[in-house]
Amino acid sequence: MSGWVGGVGGGDVYTLEKRRLLDVAVSEEAVGIDCSGFVSRCWGLKRSYSTRELAGICKPLGSYDELKPGDILNTYNAHCLMFGGWVDAGRERLWAYETGIPPHWKVIRHRPTVASLKGNGFVPLRYRGVVD
Repeated sequence: MSGWVGGVGGGDVYTLEKRRLLDVAVSEEAVGIDCSGFVSRCWGLKRSYSTRELAGICKPLGSYDELKPGDILNTYNAHCLMFGGWVDAGRERLWAYETGIPPHWKVIRHRPTVASLKGNGFVPLRYRGVVD
């Protein structure tokens, strides 16, 4: 962790031990956001929801084809990313926004394949507070 103004760290580094211990392993001095914190901020939530909690405030979508910008793809207790739209007409790749993944440790936009996301267990969800 590197020091910033006031000696506060710019975030925690992911480790398997932190994954095992969950929230109790997060440094009290760290600031910044991880993947679910990013989604929580984008949705304007009053607090940060973990990947374990997001499904509780969302409705599951029947398929990836139902995704709209602002929806998420979530894996319980692991990772989430925000859907930004389709890259191609065949809907084989999508635009994804996410943070908290090595080696970037910042918000990035990339184009994963639907097949890779499904293969890694990502579930499409829509926040219940969204208004079309």
